[in-house]
Amino acid sequence: MQEQMVLPAREGPLRYTGEVRQGDVISLRDFLASRTGEITRRHDAGADEYRVAQAVGVTAEVNAALLLEALSVRDDLLRRDEESSRRLLETCVRQITVHWAVLVALAERWTDTVGYDAGRWRLPRYGTPEQEGVMAWLGFPWSPR
Repeated sequence: MQEQMVLPAREGPLRYTGEVRQGDVISLRDFLASRTGEITRRHDAGADEYRVAQAVGVTAEVNAALLLEALSVRDDLLRRDEESSRRLLETCVRQITVHWAVLVALAERWTDTVGYDAGRWRLPRYGTPEQEGVMAWLGFPWSPR
């Protein structure tokens, strides 16, 4: 089995959902694990705070795993560049958008915390520069002119 190379997060702000990389997911997952781990260590297993932290942690872990898989499939499909894979690629892109949105939503509660990466951990308005261009051409009000 071939070892998959993990692409680190890019420097600078995340402009498009299509720019999400494995490094972004791993750093966000680890950030959330650290925050929820601190909470579970401070509370008894039966306490509501403990249970909520566990739920957030598991939700983050599952979404990160699904997102990493979708990124891997997307990258493989892009390397193949086959027309027959287009529908699967579109499905992967939707999955990436949804799972990334869940992780970002969970982490947004810690925006004022050391280690929170406001530039990368955000929900871009568009998936790609091409999508942004089409929306601007169509004249959508939130599109740059």
